[in-house]
Amino acid sequence: MIDTLLERSEAMTSPFAALILVQMGGAVARVGDDATALGGRDAPFAVHLNTIWEGDESDEANISWTRASTEALSPWISSGMALNFYTEVGQAEVADSFGSRLERLREVKRKYDPRNLFRRNQNITP
Repeated sequence: MIDTLLERSEAMTSPFAALILVQMGGAVARVGDDATALGGRDAPFAVHLNTIWEGDESDEANISWTRASTEALSPWISSGMALNFYTEVGQAEVADSFGSRLERLREVKRKYDPRNLFRRNQNITP
């Protein structure tokens, strides 16, 4: 994984982008996967691709770099990942992130937001 991170950082297309590696473990790992909405707590590291650039003419190169980096890192991506670490978020990513906890979150949503007012995020449908 480290070799892949180095390769992807060398291929970075924007001087404003960041490839962030954060050590996990500790208190985060001591909480059970079903204790909170987010799982994946046993992962030793978190990687975040912050792809930032200027100008529309750079869109394709930077989006392609982010997608290629995500694909290259996919062997090490564990389910239960926080949604803000995904490159693109759809219903499949929501289901993967929350896993077995998704139905419990839907119950909370049905109780407190049955009309889905708070939907302009990585939405959990009631």
